[in-house]
Amino acid sequence: SSVMTLLLPQPGNDSLYHLFQPETNDRAGRIEYLHHTVINVLANGGKGLIKGSQKDRKILAYSGERVTAARHCNGKDWWVIGQRATDEQYSVWLLTDQGLSAAPVWTGYSGVYHNDFGAVGTYGHIKVSHDGSTLAEVTGSHYIEIHQFDPATGVISNGMEVMDRSTNQEDIYFCEFSSDNSKLYVSGGDAVYQMDLSNRNQDSIRNSKTVIYLRGTFGVENFLAPII
Repeated sequence: SSVMTLLLPQPGNDSLYHLFQPETNDRAGRIEYLHHTVINVLANGGKGLIKGSQKDRKILAYSGERVTAARHCNGKDWWVIGQRATDEQYSVWLLTDQGLSAAPVWTGYSGVYHNDFGAVGTYGHIKVSHDGSTLAEVTGSHYIEIHQFDPATGVISNGMEVMDRSTNQEDIYFCEFSSDNSKLYVSGGDAVYQMDLSNRNQDSIRNSKTVIYLRGTFGVENFLAPII
């Protein structure tokens, strides 16, 4: 499991923060909703206070563990990206100085739907590259996809699966881009793997997968990657 939690500042406001949190409802790890809460960090004498009724608002039903954010191309606003576990549909909201959009700005599909065993869509990780052009998706513990992301519209498209159950036998749950966006790092079992994205060809990316760190015990994570 790799449940993601996201905290973003509201653009143009030094006191309001937006918390996005998938809800795990049992020990089996099933996810029910993606929740949204607005927090005023300066209220209550600096101790913080949840803003009015904006606590644990359910903004996405049947959510997977995955939630992430990307900068809008205007350099100020944020795109908030969630994904439904049941069919891997993406939902994208816009966070501006007026708050979060009441409904997703864009919903849609990209890439492959992985329905080979129960709850596979629940587990995994999503991350947008530092230049805002690419979204990486880890689904289940074997599937890795690369999508195009448009930071002007929030649209996700042209998904390409670079690892599947037949080409990846390791337990993979996490992903991160190198700071120059040329490499993708994935981990989650006992190792960290590097994949070269300079040639956006499926076979080229698959064949570039190499081990760069081996720990020998379960649970390697990576959230900020270097240039290698």
